[in-house]
Amino acid sequence: MSGIMSFTGERPDGPPVKCGAPLSDITAGILAAMGILAAYAHRLKTGEGQWVETSLFEAALVQTYWQAAIAMATGVAPKAMGSAHPLNAPYQAFRNIRQVDRGRAAPIKNIGGERSKYSVQPNWRKIRGLRPAPTEWAI
Repeated sequence: MSGIMSFTGERPDGPPVKCGAPLSDITAGILAAMGILAAYAHRLKTGEGQWVETSLFEAALVQTYWQAAIAMATGVAPKAMGSAHPLNAPYQAFRNIRQVDRGRAAPIKNIGGERSKYSVQPNWRKIRGLRPAPTEWAI
């Protein structure tokens, strides 16, 4: 219902994928703890008690802030991006030299391609320039 599964997965054209961690449960607990602390601070100040509620659905919505903001600003629904981030680069999983040498390379995500059109590409280019990369990693 929150939409998290619509942008979780490896490919934009792939099926919805369940998140690995129980985001709604963890976030609802954190929000409840914040509410309890706020209610306690209010009680210390005024002597009045407070009613504290938490919601798994609303907690899940909290976790969609980047995708929701982009969708509302652009009118484009979010798509799965693997481990990439819609605004930051480099953020996703990519091969490191040791993995390549040992033949256990993690997949390279679309660094510098369509996914990162809103990202901070100059930062990625600076980082990439610090160490020569294999040509297959070139943008």
